[in-house]
Amino acid sequence: MEINTVDELRAAYPELTAQVADEATAAERERIRDIEGIALPGFEGIISRAKFEAPATAAEVATLIVAKVKEQGSAYLASVTEDEKKSGIKDVTAGGHEGGAGDEDPYLAAVDAVMPKTN
Repeated sequence: MEINTVDELRAAYPELTAQVADEATAAERERIRDIEGIALPGFEGIISRAKFEAPATAAEVATLIVAKVKEQGSAYLASVTEDEKKSGIKDVTAGGHEGGAGDEDPYLAAVDAVMPKTN
């Protein structure tokens, strides 16, 4: 007997093909369950692609998510560094400001004026 199609295989070995289909279905459900278990908000695109378009394991999906988080973190740090440069914060110095070095505190001066000095 020569088998050339899936239908012929099913007809010749119905129990075996049913068992193979059941095992494949269970494995696919487990793969999707594992992916759902590591899904994080904001990464829906990665999750959807891994489940339906470019099948991947949960471990592969986790690696993709970590890479994306790393990319986002690097972009955030670059943005903060740029904001710091533009703000001029490093050019701010002490002195000449109310309460700065050398300025008399008016509140302490008022307290000193009404309270006797103690040693």
